[in-house]
Amino acid sequence: MNEGPPLRVVVGEDQALVREGIVRILERGGLEVVGLAADAEDLVRKASAHSPDVVIADIEMPPEMTDDGLRAAKQIRAAQCWRDRPFAIPRGSVCARACR
Repeated sequence: MNEGPPLRVVVGEDQALVREGIVRILERGGLEVVGLAADAEDLVRKASAHSPDVVIADIEMPPEMTDDGLRAAKQIRAAQCWRDRPFAIPRGSVCARACR
């Protein structure tokens, strides 16, 4: 049983179909999606504006399509209020190396 308010999530994913799929899964699971971002710069803005409990970020996002999502996650994480909040960064093998 879920007690208290749902977890608030910001999703960063540049592919619209994938982004909407993630949103559906999260909402069906009882989470509240408070922000969507299609590029790394918008992900930083949305995380700052909405102060979610969790950020889900793709690694390869515009503008450069390299590790922009990961760099955005690190930038968000560096903010004082984010030191103890979780991130989910799909793409296991890349993340395992990059997040060390």
